[in-house]
Amino acid sequence: MGMLSSLEEPTRGVEDAIQHSGAYTAPVTGRGYPGTQPMTVEQLLAGTKLDMPTPLLRTSRPSAQRTTGEAELGHRSSQAT
Repeated sequence: MGMLSSLEEPTRGVEDAIQHSGAYTAPVTGRGYPGTQPMTVEQLLAGTKLDMPTPLLRTSRPSAQRTTGEAELGHRSSQAT
């Protein structure tokens, strides 16, 4: 996936090249996304978001050592108040 940023809207030739740049399919959802997306600097500054998949967060359980350390830290902070 990529983004083409420019000061002005893309020309017809650029739009044609973007249409032929391929696509990306998210493996988890199977949803397709454009391989390249054009965006003007004005759109970027206005906060326009790209059409892209939501990042997946790691869902594995933390190690026992880390869990114990966090529990101890929480216990100490509750005693200090």
